[in-house]
Amino acid sequence: MEFKHWVYFGLGTLATIPFGLRSVLQWFLSEYKKKSHVTVAFWTLSIAGNVLMLAHYLVQVQFHLYFIRFFPFYFAFRQYALMKGRAKPFSWKRLIKSLTVITFSFTILFMIRVYAEYGNLRWISNPLMPWSKSIRDVSSLWHVLGFIGATLFMSRLWLQWWQSEKASQSILPSSFWWISLIGASLTLSYALYIQDLVTALGYSLGLIPYVRNLMLIKRESKAREAL
Repeated sequence: MEFKHWVYFGLGTLATIPFGLRSVLQWFLSEYKKKSHVTVAFWTLSIAGNVLMLAHYLVQVQFHLYFIRFFPFYFAFRQYALMKGRAKPFSWKRLIKSLTVITFSFTILFMIRVYAEYGNLRWISNPLMPWSKSIRDVSSLWHVLGFIGATLFMSRLWLQWWQSEKASQSILPSSFWWISLIGASLTLSYALYIQDLVTALGYSLGLIPYVRNLMLIKRESKAREAL
């Protein structure tokens, strides 16, 4: 087994730790407060997890999942700034500029990394676990499903970010949790099929907290209606 495959597995596994802690912490605090609740720690752990996951997909050469991580990376910083009271007033010009710089810079980094190893450009390589002997041949349709699932999962941040900008504070509406649940389920199915256990672990960790947050929001809504 080549060293790069151990690096891939190690980075990916490490990336699931802050994501897992994020979900568990948010879940426990929500249970304690009897409502869906988010703290600064949620976004701090999100930043750490996204950095590690970007490195994971860079090493693995999976651009479709690497690309999806650009936007959560930016939004996690923005939500952190909102909660700390350090966010600059919203500007479409600033948003477009920031996302353009991130997309261009990270894409160039990906191309350099791939060309340095293979001598040509390639965008997707199927994962190889350290204990596997060969890479599984996967239909492009499964990669499309994985991209759709990951894109849907990422889109929750656009919705959550926009509602937070309007409220001038970080909030997690019920739509955030519904999109999280559906997007994670699709991506988890894809990851299990291609035997990418790292991605499967990352998307499975939040399923129970997603469902529980929806239950807490529904309970809180019923309590308000009863008043």
